[in-house]
Amino acid sequence: MNRVIDAANGLVIEWDTDGLVEDEMTKQYVPERLVAKVAGVDMTYDNGRLVTVEGDDIDLSVLVPLDRKARQLVAHTADGELLPPQVEGAPRRPSKTQYTPEFLAEVAEAYAQGSVKAVQDKYDVGRRQASRYISRARESGLIV
Repeated sequence: MNRVIDAANGLVIEWDTDGLVEDEMTKQYVPERLVAKVAGVDMTYDNGRLVTVEGDDIDLSVLVPLDRKARQLVAHTADGELLPPQVEGAPRRPSKTQYTPEFLAEVAEAYAQGSVKAVQDKYDVGRRQASRYISRARESGLIV
């Protein structure tokens, strides 16, 4: 039995077979049959397709991202090697030396799309820090 655990999401994926099929969504190879379990919900896959979802309290808004995550965690190469999972990093927080022209251009673009709030959201910072970024972009002439 093979098992992958994603503790952050409470996702446990198990499969017995060594056979792999190409997943139509990800275009990567996944086990022929597997079961992904999370919070009392069992998702059963056959030939790379989600075929059944069973459980009591199924929240469809959470199901789709967990389905994608499950597929990513069991992805293999064509040679049968398990691919390392892609780590989703925290939003980029620039250091004092990171006020590069590229960074300031990104700040200016975010600011143009939605003001200070857009910069806050993009970099996961408070209003004060976002205002600092905007000031630097303004000083460099990217924001008028």
